[in-house]
Order: sequence, then C-alpha cells, then structure tokens
Amino acid sequence: MPAKEDGDKDAKAVYKCLVFLGDLMRYKIELSASTEKTFIIGISKKYYHQALAVDPHQGQPYNQLAALSGSQCQGLVGIYYYLRSLTSENKFEAAEANLKKILDKSASQDVKNKEEKKVAKNLAILLQDLIFEESTKNLSNVNMHANFLCQNHALRNFTFRFAGKPWNR
Repeated sequence: MPAKEDGDKDAKAVYKCLVFLGDLMRYKIELSASTEKTFIIGISKKYYHQALAVDPHQGQPYNQLAALSGSQCQGLVGIYYYLRSLTSENKFEAAEANLKKILDKSASQDVKNKEEKKVAKNLAILLQDLIFEESTKNLSNVNMHANFLCQNHALRNFTFRFAGKPWNR
C-alpha cells in the first residue's frame, strides 16, 4: 500500500508543479514583448493541459485557462473554461466570482446591433441550461435517464437558438 500512496503523492506534486509553471508563464506574459506573447501563452496553456492530464478532476487549471482566454479577448472561451472549472469534481471556488465578473462586464457593454443582442440572450439561456444540466450530473444511476434527457434538451435548445429557430422549453 505505501507504493500507491507514494505514487499519489508524486502525482499530486507533479500536478502542482505544472500548475505553478503555467502560472509563472502567465505572469511572464505581462513582462514580455508583444512578439513573444503568443509563444508564452502557448507554453502556459500546455502546462495547464498537462496538469489536467495528471489530474483531470481539478478545476484550477480550467480557471487559469479561462484567465488566459480573457487576456486574449476570447470571452466565450473564457466562459467555457470557467464553467468547466465550476463543474469539475474538485471545483475551483474562485471561478464562480470570475465567471460573474466576465458576464457582468459583457452585460454592461453597449451591444451595438440586434443580432449581437440575440446572441447574448441565447448565450445566457445556454449557460442556464448548462448549469442546470451540470447540477443533475451527479444523480444516482436511477436518474441517469433524466440526466440524459436534460443534456439532450440543452443541446437541442442550443442548436435551435443559434440556428435562429424558435425552441420552446
């Protein structure tokens, strides 16, 4: 049994090192010349993805990937990663506040045309559906069919809304 415990400790140490290395590279972005930033962002992302490969149940690397996406003005990608962080087995608690910040920021900006408003509204509905679907994720096997139906509903709702077709709940 001690060998397994040592392996768990080793994996945890490797995971932490990879997250820390990703963080260090993320901080380095601020100090780098603009020509190097894309390269450094790629390295940082690689460390976070490697951390997830070591321990896919952790939400922190997803949160850090969301922060990187925000620094690249990729709001939708950031939202995706914050949701992944929040729905991980070991969710990263600060991701909820970070997600709220990014959503509040986008809601406070002037939306210039009707199409952008429609996309924003549909995205909000999609997020609601995803959060609901995720809240049903850990139900017992008896409720597995209901979970599947919720996921199917969210996917169909997303597809219809972004295709511009009405979809009733």
